[in-house]
Amino acid sequence: MGFRKKSKMILHLLLAVFLLSLLPGKTSGAGKKDPFPEYAGPVELLQPLNSVPTIYDGAAGKEDGHDVLYTTSKGVPAMFHVIDLDDYKLLRSFPLEGAADSWQHEVAPDGTVYIAAGKTLWGYSPETKKVTPLAAIPESSLWALAVDEESNAYIGTYPNGKVFQYQAKTGKLRDYGKMIGEIGQEYVRSMDYHQGYIYAGTAHKKIIKLNVETGEKTDIAEPLNEQGFVYDLDIADGRYLFARYSESKNMYIYDLQEEKWLDVKLENVSGLHVADSLDNKVYFVADGKLKYIDLLTFQIGETAIPYTSVLRGADWVEIENDPRLPGKSLVTISFDGKVNFFNVETESLVQYPSIVPPTANVINKIFAYSADKIYISGMTGATGALYNPKTNTASSFALGQADSIHSWNGRVYFGVYPDGSIQTLDPDAEPAGPVTKIFTLGNEQDRIHAMTDGGGKLFIGSIATYGRLGGALTVYDGQSYKVFRNVVENQSVIGLAYKDGKVYGSTTIYGGLGSTPAANEAKIFVWDPVREAKTQETGLQIDGLGKPEHIGELTVGPKDGYIWGASKGFVFALDPRTLKVVKSVEVVKNPAMGAWNSIHLEWSKSGLLYANIGNELYVIDPVTLKYKFIVNTVSFTLGKDGDIYFSKGDNRTVLAKIRVIEKGKWKKMHVKNPGFEAGLSGWTSMFQTGEGYSFAVTDEKSRKGRYSLKIDDRWQNRSVAVYSDPIPVRPRGIYKGSVQLFIESGTPSLLIRIYDREGRQLAEEAVQVKNGEQRWQKIEKIIAAPENAAYARLFALSTSYALTSAYFDDFAFYALKEKPDKGEAGSVRKKGI
Repeated sequence: MGFRKKSKMILHLLLAVFLLSLLPGKTSGAGKKDPFPEYAGPVELLQPLNSVPTIYDGAAGKEDGHDVLYTTSKGVPAMFHVIDLDDYKLLRSFPLEGAADSWQHEVAPDGTVYIAAGKTLWGYSPETKKVTPLAAIPESSLWALAVDEESNAYIGTYPNGKVFQYQAKTGKLRDYGKMIGEIGQEYVRSMDYHQGYIYAGTAHKKIIKLNVETGEKTDIAEPLNEQGFVYDLDIADGRYLFARYSESKNMYIYDLQEEKWLDVKLENVSGLHVADSLDNKVYFVADGKLKYIDLLTFQIGETAIPYTSVLRGADWVEIENDPRLPGKSLVTISFDGKVNFFNVETESLVQYPSIVPPTANVINKIFAYSADKIYISGMTGATGALYNPKTNTASSFALGQADSIHSWNGRVYFGVYPDGSIQTLDPDAEPAGPVTKIFTLGNEQDRIHAMTDGGGKLFIGSIATYGRLGGALTVYDGQSYKVFRNVVENQSVIGLAYKDGKVYGSTTIYGGLGSTPAANEAKIFVWDPVREAKTQETGLQIDGLGKPEHIGELTVGPKDGYIWGASKGFVFALDPRTLKVVKSVEVVKNPAMGAWNSIHLEWSKSGLLYANIGNELYVIDPVTLKYKFIVNTVSFTLGKDGDIYFSKGDNRTVLAKIRVIEKGKWKKMHVKNPGFEAGLSGWTSMFQTGEGYSFAVTDEKSRKGRYSLKIDDRWQNRSVAVYSDPIPVRPRGIYKGSVQLFIESGTPSLLIRIYDREGRQLAEEAVQVKNGEQRWQKIEKIIAAPENAAYARLFALSTSYALTSAYFDDFAFYALKEKPDKGEAGSVRKKGI
C-alpha cells in the first residue's frame, strides 16, 4: 500500500475516533425555549498542583559503583527516578504508564528494583537502565512489597488483602489468597520476608505469618492486644521484626529466632521504616526526633537530631564526597523530594534539595472564594494551590488532602484527611497561606466531606476512620467545637445545608474503608443548633430510586427556598418543613458512584443548578427540571465571573475552564460562499470520494437560496468532509459556528477547527447530530481560540461508521463581541485532522 493511501486511512481513523468520543448532548427538553446559556468549548488553563513532587517512598541501592536512590513521584503518569547520591544528580526518569503513584520499592539480591505502582509490578534493571512492566496484579491497589533470597517479589494488596508472589525466573504469578478473609475490604499494608515466610501487616490488627511454600497462614499479633492498621513492618538484622500500629503509634519487636514478642514497646513512633542496625542500634523517628533501640540491651535512647516527618524508606549509605557525612548515614526521602541524611557520628541532619522534577498532582476539590481567588486541593498530596483567574497564575502552599473547602467569616476553611483536622487561612492577609490547624475532630473521624454555616456557626460533616462506622456532625463557633457522633446511627454525614436556624443533613450508610454497613438506607435529618439535638429523620421517597445508600450534597434553593439534593442520578427538592419531595428528575441512569460520593451542587447567579453526578457535569433548570450535559469532570466550581472551572475528566491534574455565555452578543463574520450558491467556491474536499461516499452541490433541497451541499456516505470505513476557506480569528476569542442541516438518514456532523499561522491545528469542537430527520434544523457549536490562533475552518462532515445522507446549507461564523478575560489562555489541544 502506498504512503498516500496509508495517510488517507489514518486520517479517516483519527476523525472517526475523535467523533466517537463525543458525548452527543445529553439534554432534556432542549429546543427553541432552551433555558440554558451557551457554553464555549473547554480551555486548558494550567496544572495548579505542579510546584513540587509528591513522593511516598524510596529505596537505596548501588549502580555503577555509586550509591543511588530509587523513588517514584506521583503524577499522570507516575515517574520513576534514579538519583546519584554520591554526585547528587538525577540520572534518569521513566514514566510508569497507567500508574499514578508508588507506595513501596524494594531492591532484590540480583539488583532488580521492584516498584509497586498502579495495578502493576514493575522492574528496573541497573544494568540495562530500563523499566519493564513485569506482572499485572488483579487488585485495585498495591501497598506492600518484599523480596526473598531468590529475588522473587511479594506484593500486598487492597481491597482483598491478598499476597501475590512474582517468580523472577519464570515470570509466573502465584496468588496466596486473602490473608484474613473476614470482610469485604481488607488491606495488606506492610510486609517483609524471612527464611521462607512472609510477614504481612493488615488493617485489622493481625500480622499474618505466611509459609510461601505451603500457603499456611498464622496470626502472630494476638498477644499485642492492638487495633487497626499494622502500617509499618520491617525486619532488621535478619532476626527482629519491627511492627508499628498507626492508631496507637506503638511499635513492637518480634524475635523471629525465639518466635516471641519482646517485652518492649516503642511509643509515639512516626514510622514508616527502620533499617538494619548500625553498631547494634536500630534507629526510628518518635517524638519529633531520631531515636534508637540498642539490640544488646533493648534500652531506648535518643540522638540530638530533630525530625518531625517520617522515614520514607531507610537505608545506610556512605557518601564519600560530603565531609559533613563521615562513615555511614541513614538516608531517606521526604514527601517533597528532599533527600535527608542522618549522620549518627556527628548527630546531625544534612538535607539535600529536591532534584526530582515536579509532577502535577491530581485535583481533588475546587472552591471559588472571590473573582481573583480559587482554592484547589490535591489527592494524597502535601500541596494546595491558589489560582487567580484574572492572571491565569497559580501559587502553592502546604496543605494536605482537603476533601472539603468552605468560606466563613472572611476566612477559608479546609477539612483535611487523614488526621480529620480543620485548617484555615485568611484570604485577604495571607491568601496563599500558610494554613493554621485549628482543631482535630477526633472521635474516630478522619474524612471531612461537608461544611456549611449559619447562625454564627460552622457545621462540619464527617466520615469515620478505617474499619469504623458512625460519622459525625461537628459544630464550631469560632472559639470551641463540639462533635456529635452518630447523629444518624452508624451512618456518615456527607451533605449539609442551613436554613432558618436549622441544619439539614444527609448521610451515607458507609463508614471508613474496611467497614461493613449496618444500615441499608441513607437518611435526611434536621438538627437544631440551639437544642443541640436532632429533630427529624426520614428516608428519601422518589419513584425509581429505591432505598438509596447515600444522599448528598444538600443546598438551599436561592429562589424557591427548597432544600435541594441529589442521590444516585436523581436531583430533588424537599419542602424544608415536611421533608417531603416536592419535585425530582432523574438526570443520569446508574451513574458511577463511590461509597462517599457527595454529588457536588452549585447555583449560578441566574438561578440555574449545576450538578456533578457520576463524573458528569449537568446544568438543571430548577423550575422546569430540564437539564443539559456540559462536560466530564470529577470536580468543579462556578467562578465569580460565572464561568465553569473544572478538572479535566481524562487528566485530573489539569485545571480547565468553560466560558458561560448568558446573553451573548455575536458579530457575524465573513464565510465565503456559505450557502453554495457559487458551487464549491471557497470549499475543499478533505478526502478522496467515490461511489457511495461522495458530496455534491445540489438544488434538491435548500434552506436559503437555491442550492445546498449534499453528503452521501454509505460506507462504514469512509469519511466525507468538506471544509471552508480560512476565517480569521484572534487569540483568546470566543467564536460560534452554525449550519442549517437537513437529515434524510444517519448522523452528520458540524466540525470547527482552529489553526495557527503555520497551519498547525490548535483546537477543535464538533457536534454529531443524531436526531431531527426530515426537517431543517440549526446546529451550533462554540469554540475558544487558544493562544497563537490565526484562523478557523468550518467542516461539513460524515465520519467513518456514520452512514449519512444529509444536506448542509447557510454556514455561518460569529465572534463574541464581549471581550474575554485576560486569564483565558491555553486550549484543549488534540491531535489529528
